[in-house]
Amino acid sequence: MKINFLLWSSVIRILVSGGTGFVGLPLLQKLIESGHEIILITRSVESARAKIKGSCRFIEWEVGRTLQLTSEPIDGVINLAGAGVADKPWTAKRKKEILNSRLDISNEIISALNRSDQKPAICYKCIGHRYL
Repeated sequence: MKINFLLWSSVIRILVSGGTGFVGLPLLQKLIESGHEIILITRSVESARAKIKGSCRFIEWEVGRTLQLTSEPIDGVINLAGAGVADKPWTAKRKKEILNSRLDISNEIISALNRSDQKPAICYKCIGHRYL
């Protein structure tokens, strides 16, 4: 099955975070299979490379570091990064961890886009905030 990202018929360059997670990996694979150019923000290039089938570029990033984007234009951003929601009990401390893990990467992506002159046409963020 071939999908076009949001019905776009041409190849687009998409910045993705959370692309090796439960939701992100299947989506990332479909985007790669559809021929889109993917730039993946990851904590470990080696680990991400082992999970992903197909061609993808990587930006390694850790909380507390400044995210450096490529100079190429980015057409879309998909932000799915954050601590897992099903692997530990939802204590008050865990809820704060989950929320902060999503805010950290979201804020850093926004800051990186603001530092560059890039204005992606599409930005998508999945947070599951209703339960936090």
